[in-house]
Amino acid sequence: MSVNATKAPSTEQISNLPETTHLNIAKRLFLDVLAALTAACSVSPIVAAVDKAVIESSTLLRPLTTTFLTTLQTTLLNPTHFFTSPSYRPMLLLYTGTYLAANASDTLTSLSSSPPLPATSTSTSAPKLAAVTATNLLLSLHKDTSFARAFGASAARFPAVAYPPFVVRDVITLTASFALPGVLAPHLPPELERVVSRTTAAQLTAPALSQWAATPLHLFALDLHARRGRLGYGERWGRVRQGWVGASVARMARVLPAYGVGAVVNGRVREGLMGRFG
Repeated sequence: MSVNATKAPSTEQISNLPETTHLNIAKRLFLDVLAALTAACSVSPIVAAVDKAVIESSTLLRPLTTTFLTTLQTTLLNPTHFFTSPSYRPMLLLYTGTYLAANASDTLTSLSSSPPLPATSTSTSAPKLAAVTATNLLLSLHKDTSFARAFGASAARFPAVAYPPFVVRDVITLTASFALPGVLAPHLPPELERVVSRTTAAQLTAPALSQWAATPLHLFALDLHARRGRLGYGERWGRVRQGWVGASVARMARVLPAYGVGAVVNGRVREGLMGRFG
């Protein structure tokens, strides 16, 4: 069930709920965590393989495809290593936190509504979008800096000057993922509906195409970390341009599981858990 006009709950609304509802909140939030963790585990291995390949290709000049396939093969043959390795924990934290922010917003909104909405209900309110965006930005920065130090050319502390490119990159991707599809969908050819809905097409293509603009910023930030010092923009741009096409294609492929498959898994698992236990 989709609820588009529901306002997010205030702190006062939540604190005034009866004790039985507080217990219900705890139960539902626990189910939200399970759904988010399940979705994160389903997409993190392949997304981590892409991110590691892009970093090693950009900073260590290793073949992108070879690095990606080697990492993915290692993960498939020994999944325990992936889920227990400190190097990969930031990736699990990123997607668990992002999906949980969305789930928790829906849960608190459904319980604070009058009358209360079904446990499976979802919302597209501005506060929910703000919570998801803020969570994703913070955890994404943590993941990117951790990955750059673990798999890049330098294990040194990430320089402050490299953070702004990462932030702008994420703003581009998140805008293309959450804001642009609704704007672009009505302008797509109506004939497209014979194959797939225009909304779905926009939701898949907008984030992917945005990577052509976001990837150079990603590579630039990695280069600032890998090659410290007063290098000219021309020299840094040469390194960025060298890996632009391959890294953009890889990050386009990365968007599908991260913002497509993962979101679907999270939604369906949450709906099933809430329908049975919520």
